[in-house]
Amino acid sequence: HVAVAGLEEGQAFERAHARQVEIAVGACEHGDLVAERVQRVAQVDHDTLGTAGLACGQIVVFGGVESSSSTVLASTHTFDVRSREWARAPDAPDARSSSSAVACDEQLIVFGGRLPNPGKKKGSGPRVGTIMRYDAKRREWAPAEEANAGALGADDAAQVARGGHAGVRVAGRMVIVGGYLGESKWTDRTLALDLAPFTAPKEPPRKRARAPAAPAPAARARG
Repeated sequence: HVAVAGLEEGQAFERAHARQVEIAVGACEHGDLVAERVQRVAQVDHDTLGTAGLACGQIVVFGGVESSSSTVLASTHTFDVRSREWARAPDAPDARSSSSAVACDEQLIVFGGRLPNPGKKKGSGPRVGTIMRYDAKRREWAPAEEANAGALGADDAAQVARGGHAGVRVAGRMVIVGGYLGESKWTDRTLALDLAPFTAPKEPPRKRARAPAAPAPAARARG
């Protein structure tokens, strides 16, 4: 699944790249059929169950679990729908699986997920409630930040850290739904992350200066 910043952006992207969207992100409806078509267009260098989002006209795929080795990844790949090519981007600050992501301006905001299993090379470990940001224009990650439980609408940090949840952008917020808390506990608690701190301030429209009025024509002297 691919996250876009909003309905209008998604519709504009689909109109501009209708064929590529059908090939690259239709998997949410047609599963295996579209997965085969994606591989025919371009194939990433390894199989991974990662988190994906759309930023700056690129599909960004981050982290996940490599299917062949069960290793939790920090790798980042981008797919350019215009050139239909994959590119390797810098690794994220943390390896992570089972996270969710939304687009915000030119960034991908990644919330929660599971870290690698401590002391073991394979499998996912503890869940986290941290936030990571990938700047698609600059092609760089910002350091992970702890999410404020109160600001998210949670009673304590234990309700924040989760994996396997869903995330979607609604009216300037990342709405985080459900997920696994650990110890056989699933939650139906919904959190809301304000995206305003991650949004670049918009400059007010500049007023156009009025052109100076043309001088009145000089009166002709009467002969």
